[in-house]
Amino acid sequence: MADAYILDYSRFSGVDQSLSQLDTPLHATHDAQNITVAGGILMTAPNDEVVYDPQKGPVMSIIQRVCLDADEKPITELYIATDTKTYWLDESTGSWEETQIIYDQTQGRFDYVNYSVGDTYYTILANGCEEVGVWDGGGYCESFGPETVFSSVCLHYERIWGTGNPAYHQRVWYSDAYEANDWFGAGSGSVDVYSPTTAKTVAIRSLFNELV
Repeated sequence: MADAYILDYSRFSGVDQSLSQLDTPLHATHDAQNITVAGGILMTAPNDEVVYDPQKGPVMSIIQRVCLDADEKPITELYIATDTKTYWLDESTGSWEETQIIYDQTQGRFDYVNYSVGDTYYTILANGCEEVGVWDGGGYCESFGPETVFSSVCLHYERIWGTGNPAYHQRVWYSDAYEANDWFGAGSGSVDVYSPTTAKTVAIRSLFNELV
């Protein structure tokens, strides 16, 4: 699951910013940049130093969404997810604002991938409980039926791939090319993996020109 990311501490309010990333080696102080979610709060790795508690309950995931700013330049936005809610960091105020992304969310441990087609930027989210969500930044995600309950997603050759559906233990789905929100059209489909027959697919990743 995607629960560790490279983040810049300047994105967090209430964290000591006395040293820049050029003043000290990575992990040397709490100004290090490698942050992970552990025990429901944000921590540095590898020494598990608590650096920030957003006071929204146990944090299960960190999500970095790629989108366009008012000048149509790519930027990243920071989100955190608890098991039932998702919050967006308003950098102008330093506050976390509740954002509705997954309808009736029951699991906050998200795997996700960012993808763009032209000037439309999508964030594809999977948590293993709800249908995969394709989010364009406004309102709830678009969802696609119980077959697309994935625990893991990735981007490979301009298609979104997903797996980990508890009802289809060995199946991998893929979207149409350049269409993150088309899972049942002519260019989309699924593949069953039978090796061995008792195995379960739990994650999927793109590695060079292969899927693993």
